[in-house]
This record gives sequence, structure tokens and C-alpha cells, in this order.
Amino acid sequence: MAFERTTAIKCSVKELLDGSFIKQEGWQSSYIQTSQGKIYRINLVATVVGKDTETAIRVDDGTGTINLRSFSGPLECNIGDIVSIICWPRLFEDQLYLVPEILKPTTKDWFQLRKKELQLLYGQIEENQHPNIEKENQKTPPKEITTKEIKKEEVKEDPAQKEDALLEEEVIENYGDKLITLIKELDDGKGADIESVIEKAQMKNVEKLLENMILEGEIFELRPGKVKGLE
Repeated sequence: MAFERTTAIKCSVKELLDGSFIKQEGWQSSYIQTSQGKIYRINLVATVVGKDTETAIRVDDGTGTINLRSFSGPLECNIGDIVSIICWPRLFEDQLYLVPEILKPTTKDWFQLRKKELQLLYGQIEENQHPNIEKENQKTPPKEITTKEIKKEEVKEDPAQKEDALLEEEVIENYGDKLITLIKELDDGKGADIESVIEKAQMKNVEKLLENMILEGEIFELRPGKVKGLE
């Protein structure tokens, strides 16, 4: 199984937010379908406008604000910093966010240069003239979550079928625990190589199991070919 590194596309936050996130099956990379085409990997220059934790920040490039979340360690930046970011799009509960592969400080000159580059590539871009930059100790209020009571009809189950299902679930859970342990052992700090995990796991249907674990949020695909377990 071979994984190719895709080109990071220069684009604006607005372009990403206006696009449609397309979840791919198997090990194919998910992407954002935009008016300019498919964007798998993103090259962004923006200002850090919010910092919830050491691994979760918000950035604004003048056209919109988007969240970044790191699963491989703290993000070395502060509110007000201008940063250059290579990242991957992800979706959680219908909210688009970015997982940074590279994040490094840059300057206002590079920020202005990127604006001109995007104008040459895509034409005049509508900008947010006054991005809301939070204070260091300002916290975003928790999102209110409402629930509805749902009545469920009682379903009679065959005891034998229930026992088989529980046994199968237990086997899958054990395999999942073993895979998570293996992934953490193979993780060099930048994620575990999927090919190495598959080779060393010596399990049937391991690729399908890994895919399900990613969908369930038990592990994360940092980028094509690399996975990481929860800390």
C-alpha cells in the first residue's frame, strides 16, 4: 500500500468554509470541494485570534476564522502571532477544523504577500476588516447542548443471537485495544506508520478495523499514512 503526499494548496479561510467537506472511504484522503476544485492539503497564512488550550487555537486570515486542533503536541504560538500553516481538513459534528502538519511563525510582509497571491489566483476576495482577537485569558463560553427524549420500542431479542453479538463485540474490542497499544509503541511523535501497524498487527481485516477506529474517534489519521492514538 503506497501513500502519496499531496500538494498543499494556497487558499483563503473563506474558500474552505464555503466549500463542501467530502469524506472518502477507506484510506483515501478526505477533501474540501471548492469553487476552485478539490483541496486535500492546505497552505494557509493567518493570525492567531484565540487559544483554548495548548493544542487548540483559532486563526483568521482576514476572510474568516477557523479552528486548528493538534493531536501531536502543543502548538507553539500565542494570540496575535502571524503563522504559516500546512494542514489537513477534518470534520467533527458538522464543524470544519484543520489539523496542522507544520505551524511556524511568519511576518506581516508574508501575510500581505499571501493576500496578493490569492487575489492573483482567485480575484478580489471579500475580507473581514476587523477580526476579533481574544485576550490571552479570555475563554469561549461553553456551547449549550440540548437533548430530546426519544421513546424506544421494546424489541424482543433471541438470547443466542445476543450472546453471539456480545462475544463478537468483546473480540473486536480486544483487537482494538491491541491496535491502540501497537500504534502508541510505533509512534515516533509524528504518528505511527499505517503500513507498519498492519504488518506487525498480524490480524485479519486489520485495515477495516483501523478504518472503523478512525470513524469512531478512537484513533486519528494525522495525515495520509500516519495514525495516532488518543493521549
